[in-house]
Amino acid sequence: MAMSPSTPTRPSDTLSGKTGKAAEFILAGIESGRFAKGEFLPSVHACAKMAGVSSVTMCKAGKHLRMRGVLSGKPGEPTRVAGGPVQFQRSGDAGAIHQPDEVLSRQDVYLTICRDLRRDILNNIYKPGAMLPLMKQLQYRYRTSNRTLARALSVVCEEGLVVPCRRRYAVAVLSSAGSSRAIGLIAHRESVTKQVLSIPSGHNYLHHIELYASQLSIKTRLAGYEWEDGALDAEKVMDEIMPGGRNPPDGFIFIPTSQPSDFEELCKGLARTRKPVAVLDLQGDWKQTASNILSAHFRIFPIGVTPLSGDRMAQHLFGLGHRRIAFFSLWHYTPWSINRYAGMKRARADAGLEGDIRFFGTTTEARPSDEGPIVPLWDKPSDPADPESAEYVLKAAFNARYRDLAMVRRYARPLFEQALADPSITAWVSANDEIAVSALEFLREKRVAVPGRISLVSFDDSTAAIANRITSYNFQLERIVAAAFRHLLDFKRPQRLRWPRVVDIPGTIVTRQTSGPAPLPAVRGAKPRTR
Repeated sequence: MAMSPSTPTRPSDTLSGKTGKAAEFILAGIESGRFAKGEFLPSVHACAKMAGVSSVTMCKAGKHLRMRGVLSGKPGEPTRVAGGPVQFQRSGDAGAIHQPDEVLSRQDVYLTICRDLRRDILNNIYKPGAMLPLMKQLQYRYRTSNRTLARALSVVCEEGLVVPCRRRYAVAVLSSAGSSRAIGLIAHRESVTKQVLSIPSGHNYLHHIELYASQLSIKTRLAGYEWEDGALDAEKVMDEIMPGGRNPPDGFIFIPTSQPSDFEELCKGLARTRKPVAVLDLQGDWKQTASNILSAHFRIFPIGVTPLSGDRMAQHLFGLGHRRIAFFSLWHYTPWSINRYAGMKRARADAGLEGDIRFFGTTTEARPSDEGPIVPLWDKPSDPADPESAEYVLKAAFNARYRDLAMVRRYARPLFEQALADPSITAWVSANDEIAVSALEFLREKRVAVPGRISLVSFDDSTAAIANRITSYNFQLERIVAAAFRHLLDFKRPQRLRWPRVVDIPGTIVTRQTSGPAPLPAVRGAKPRTR
């Protein structure tokens, strides 16, 4: 009985010799992620040189792959990988997809290159010592100028991820690679157990730290702190990360969730190890901590909680022509909210512009309860048999998150009504993305054009801002983590340091669909021109 011919399993199986080798080179690049779907391929000459074939052979392979639907593009035009439009993503914006003919700004491409290189290096797509693609290849991929590309590469060079090497760039081979070094990571107990990290409410700090540590081949020792009867057991935390007080790690990354006085004993225990400590400040109240709590081994890394973030946001709005701005916050008793508002006021004073930044919000932690309690979305027993079970912890965290969002909608709505009553206000600034989402829902309900009538911006650049296409301030967590590791690995004790050194790394404003130029003021009695 005659056997039917087998169907080729790959588009290159019908080719032989050097043409098959050239096609296999392109297919291998697509599978490894070197050539992503929708991106332009390097020139025929560059591809042929990398594959070790002639340009004519590479042209034949490209023609065959276009016929099979692997590549797209007409002869004589740049060839791209089929499978979708070009997906240029802004920093932290996983959902931004742009059509191939859309012209991206230089800032968008610059942020995209930085983010992609960090991701590929941390995910070991480019291993330590490996060469990055040629400059011409990166220019084809991102359709950008040599100047913008060089700017992006200089940023990742400053972060210590890549180094210049013979007119090219290579992934840095760090001294810690392959070693047995370890760092201690101290965070809240719920974060360490990772029971509630599946809720997409914001940034996963531990994930970024562990990725960077794996890239350096450094081990991490996790320890969680929690309050029992209003007190923190510092000795228990230190024993968890350093059993018996022996074999201390090379340094510590500490992520506090409250004011410094609550962690005084823990900080003193870390200081006794005489190892460097990087404090990731999420609250904004660690900058002025007295030296009797933090020794010279400590360094503070604020994460979007200093006046610098508000200063940059105000400058962004001033550049768009906005002069009357509203600032919304339901947590203005916290240092991070106060600092962001103070930064905006400082920027207006420094610019010497007319206008005002009006505050709408609450300055106390107390909330009125005249509208009744907020019912949780998920039912959970008040006295469970196992309060530490994964299901109970997840439901409790989800209910807390649900209550937070419901409270924002309830208490922010009167503030939105007051701001909308002032027609001179052309920009709304939310203290965080949660308020911005509620503000966007309110404006859409009132049929207010965004950003035509009012521009809406916020801070933190969390998943909420990405999903709702809200312009937000990204505090560049990747750069902060990289700077914290540099402090731990290259620590040199400063002399006579009275106050802990603060490393305030500036973030970037990710522009999306909710911000634009200020509307032109209407002129009374003006009549349309007639010809």
